[in-house]
Amino acid sequence: MYERIREIAGRLGPQMALFAREIAAAAGTAGHGEGPGGLIERHMASMLSYDLVFHDPAGNIIGVLVGADEGFTVLLRSSAAPGGTGRAGSTVPGPGIADTIASHVYAGHILGDGGMLRRGTVVVACSCAGEALHDEAGRLLMEDTLPGLGIFPGITILEGAGDDGPAGPEGDPVETDRLVKAASEDAILAYRLLT
Repeated sequence: MYERIREIAGRLGPQMALFAREIAAAAGTAGHGEGPGGLIERHMASMLSYDLVFHDPAGNIIGVLVGADEGFTVLLRSSAAPGGTGRAGSTVPGPGIADTIASHVYAGHILGDGGMLRRGTVVVACSCAGEALHDEAGRLLMEDTLPGLGIFPGITILEGAGDDGPAGPEGDPVETDRLVKAASEDAILAYRLLT
Protein backbone atom coordinates (compact mmCIF):
# COMPACT_ATOMS: atom_id res chain seq x y z
CA MET A 1 0.00 0.00 0.00
CA TYR A 2 2.86 2.38 0.77
CA GLU A 3 4.31 1.93 -2.72
CA ARG A 4 0.89 2.70 -4.18
CA ILE A 5 0.79 5.95 -2.17
CA ARG A 6 4.27 6.87 -3.43
CA GLU A 7 3.29 6.03 -7.00
CA ILE A 8 0.15 8.21 -6.89
CA ALA A 9 2.12 11.06 -5.29
CA GLY A 10 4.75 10.78 -8.01
CA ARG A 11 2.11 11.06 -10.73
CA LEU A 12 0.61 14.10 -9.01
CA GLY A 13 4.00 15.79 -8.47
CA PRO A 14 3.75 18.40 -11.24
CA GLN A 15 0.17 19.26 -10.21
CA MET A 16 1.25 19.61 -6.54
CA ALA A 17 4.19 21.83 -7.49
CA LEU A 18 1.97 24.10 -9.58
CA PHE A 19 -0.50 24.36 -6.68
CA ALA A 20 2.31 25.28 -4.25
CA ARG A 21 3.56 27.97 -6.65
CA GLU A 22 0.03 29.37 -6.98
CA ILE A 23 -0.36 29.51 -3.18
CA ALA A 24 2.96 31.35 -2.80
CA ALA A 25 1.99 33.80 -5.55
CA ALA A 26 -1.49 34.36 -4.06
CA ALA A 27 0.03 35.00 -0.63
CA GLY A 28 2.15 37.72 -2.19
CA THR A 29 -0.98 39.51 -3.44
CA ALA A 30 -2.85 39.59 -0.12
CA GLY A 31 -5.68 42.10 -0.29
CA HIS A 32 -5.82 41.96 -4.10
CA GLY A 33 -7.86 39.20 -5.68
CA GLU A 34 -8.77 35.82 -4.30
CA GLY A 35 -5.81 35.36 -1.92
CA PRO A 36 -4.49 32.01 -0.73
CA GLY A 37 -7.65 31.00 1.16
CA GLY A 38 -9.94 31.31 -1.84
CA LEU A 39 -7.42 29.54 -4.06
CA ILE A 40 -7.02 26.62 -1.63
CA GLU A 41 -10.78 26.25 -1.10
CA ARG A 42 -11.53 26.36 -4.84
CA HIS A 43 -8.76 23.84 -5.63
CA MET A 44 -9.92 21.37 -2.96
CA ALA A 45 -13.58 21.67 -3.97
CA SER A 46 -13.26 21.55 -7.74
CA MET A 47 -10.11 19.56 -8.54
CA LEU A 48 -9.66 17.05 -5.73
CA SER A 49 -11.66 14.22 -4.13
CA TYR A 50 -12.77 15.86 -0.87
CA ASP A 51 -16.24 14.92 0.41
CA LEU A 52 -16.78 18.35 1.98
CA VAL A 53 -14.89 21.64 1.56
CA PHE A 54 -15.75 24.89 3.34
CA HIS A 55 -14.30 27.78 5.32
CA ASP A 56 -15.19 28.86 8.82
CA PRO A 57 -15.51 32.39 10.27
CA ALA A 58 -11.95 32.26 11.64
CA GLY A 59 -10.40 31.86 8.18
CA ASN A 60 -9.76 28.10 8.26
CA ILE A 61 -10.18 26.29 4.93
CA ILE A 62 -11.33 22.75 5.74
CA GLY A 63 -11.50 19.65 3.56
CA VAL A 64 -13.01 16.42 4.90
CA LEU A 65 -12.61 12.88 3.56
CA VAL A 66 -14.77 10.21 5.18
CA GLY A 67 -14.03 6.48 5.04
CA ALA A 68 -16.73 3.86 4.55
CA ASP A 69 -16.53 2.81 8.21
CA GLU A 70 -16.29 4.88 11.38
CA GLY A 71 -12.92 5.15 13.02
CA PHE A 72 -10.10 7.41 14.09
CA THR A 73 -9.82 11.01 12.79
CA VAL A 74 -6.51 12.47 11.62
CA LEU A 75 -6.14 16.23 11.16
CA LEU A 76 -3.43 17.67 8.91
CA ARG A 77 -3.17 21.36 9.83
CA SER A 78 -1.08 24.07 8.22
CA SER A 79 -1.15 27.84 7.90
CA ALA A 80 -0.90 30.32 5.05
CA ALA A 81 -0.40 33.13 7.56
CA PRO A 82 3.01 34.70 8.16
CA GLY A 83 4.54 33.00 11.18
CA GLY A 84 2.43 29.90 10.50
CA THR A 85 3.32 26.27 10.81
CA GLY A 86 5.75 25.89 7.93
CA ARG A 87 9.00 24.14 8.87
CA ALA A 88 12.00 25.99 10.22
CA GLY A 89 9.85 28.75 11.72
CA SER A 90 8.88 30.32 8.40
CA THR A 91 7.92 33.93 8.96
CA VAL A 92 6.70 34.85 5.49
CA PRO A 93 3.99 33.21 3.41
CA GLY A 94 6.58 31.86 1.02
CA PRO A 95 7.40 28.59 -0.68
CA GLY A 96 8.01 26.60 2.52
CA ILE A 97 4.53 27.29 3.84
CA ALA A 98 3.05 26.76 0.36
CA ASP A 99 4.81 23.37 0.18
CA THR A 100 3.37 22.39 3.56
CA ILE A 101 -0.15 23.30 2.50
CA ALA A 102 0.18 21.54 -0.86
CA SER A 103 1.59 18.36 0.69
CA HIS A 104 -1.25 18.19 3.24
CA VAL A 105 -3.98 18.92 0.68
CA TYR A 106 -2.63 16.28 -1.70
CA ALA A 107 -1.97 13.70 1.04
CA GLY A 108 -5.68 13.77 1.85
CA HIS A 109 -6.58 13.58 -1.83
CA ILE A 110 -4.24 10.60 -2.38
CA LEU A 111 -5.95 8.63 0.40
CA GLY A 112 -9.47 9.51 -0.76
CA ASP A 113 -9.02 9.25 -4.51
CA GLY A 114 -6.82 6.16 -4.26
CA GLY A 115 -9.56 4.25 -2.42
CA MET A 116 -7.31 3.75 0.61
CA LEU A 117 -9.54 5.51 3.13
CA ARG A 118 -11.72 2.61 4.22
CA ARG A 119 -12.12 3.54 7.87
CA GLY A 120 -11.92 6.82 9.72
CA THR A 121 -11.78 10.43 8.63
CA VAL A 122 -9.04 12.68 7.28
CA VAL A 123 -9.44 16.42 7.81
CA VAL A 124 -7.12 18.88 6.10
CA ALA A 125 -7.29 22.38 7.55
CA CYS A 126 -5.37 25.44 6.47
CA SER A 127 -5.57 28.62 8.50
CA CYS A 128 -5.62 31.74 6.35
CA ALA A 129 -6.14 34.04 9.32
CA GLY A 130 -3.61 36.78 9.85
CA GLU A 131 -0.61 36.17 12.09
CA ALA A 132 -2.27 37.79 15.11
CA LEU A 133 -5.32 35.53 14.73
CA HIS A 134 -3.50 32.26 13.95
CA ASP A 135 -3.85 30.77 17.45
CA GLU A 136 -7.47 31.89 17.70
CA ALA A 137 -8.22 30.25 14.33
CA GLY A 138 -6.75 26.98 15.62
CA ARG A 139 -8.78 27.19 18.81
CA LEU A 140 -12.01 27.83 16.90
CA LEU A 141 -11.26 24.95 14.54
CA MET A 142 -10.76 22.47 17.42
CA GLU A 143 -13.42 23.77 19.83
CA ASP A 144 -16.22 24.84 17.49
CA THR A 145 -15.95 24.10 13.77
CA LEU A 146 -14.97 20.42 13.83
CA PRO A 147 -17.07 19.45 16.91
CA GLY A 148 -20.01 21.18 15.18
CA LEU A 149 -19.65 18.54 12.46
CA GLY A 150 -19.27 15.73 14.99
CA ILE A 151 -15.55 15.43 14.19
CA PHE A 152 -13.06 15.01 17.03
CA PRO A 153 -9.48 14.55 15.74
CA GLY A 154 -7.43 11.95 17.59
CA ILE A 155 -4.11 13.29 16.32
CA THR A 156 -2.91 16.38 14.48
CA ILE A 157 -0.03 16.46 11.99
CA LEU A 158 1.27 20.02 11.86
CA GLU A 159 4.18 19.92 9.45
CA GLY A 160 4.62 18.80 5.87
CA ALA A 161 7.13 19.59 3.15
CA GLY A 162 7.81 23.24 3.82
CA ASP A 163 11.22 24.18 5.14
CA ASP A 164 12.08 27.26 3.08
CA GLY A 165 15.22 25.44 2.02
CA PRO A 166 17.41 26.31 -0.94
CA ALA A 167 15.83 27.10 -4.27
CA GLY A 168 15.42 24.39 -6.86
CA PRO A 169 16.47 24.51 -10.53
CA GLU A 170 16.62 27.98 -12.08
CA GLY A 171 15.81 29.63 -8.75
CA ASP A 172 12.43 27.89 -8.43
CA PRO A 173 11.81 27.53 -4.67
CA VAL A 174 9.32 24.67 -5.15
CA GLU A 175 11.10 21.35 -5.50
CA THR A 176 8.74 18.76 -6.96
CA ASP A 177 10.69 15.75 -5.63
CA ARG A 178 10.69 17.15 -2.08
CA LEU A 179 6.98 17.91 -2.36
CA VAL A 180 6.17 14.39 -3.64
CA LYS A 181 8.17 12.88 -0.76
CA ALA A 182 6.40 15.04 1.83
CA ALA A 183 2.91 14.29 0.48
CA SER A 184 3.78 10.57 0.41
CA GLU A 185 5.03 10.68 4.01
CA ASP A 186 1.96 12.63 5.18
CA ALA A 187 -0.39 10.18 3.44
CA ILE A 188 1.50 7.13 4.74
CA LEU A 189 1.46 8.47 8.31
CA ALA A 190 -2.27 9.20 8.12
CA TYR A 191 -2.89 5.76 6.57
CA ARG A 192 -0.92 4.03 9.35
CA LEU A 193 -2.89 5.90 12.00
CA LEU A 194 -6.20 4.98 10.38
CA THR A 195 -5.51 1.26 9.87
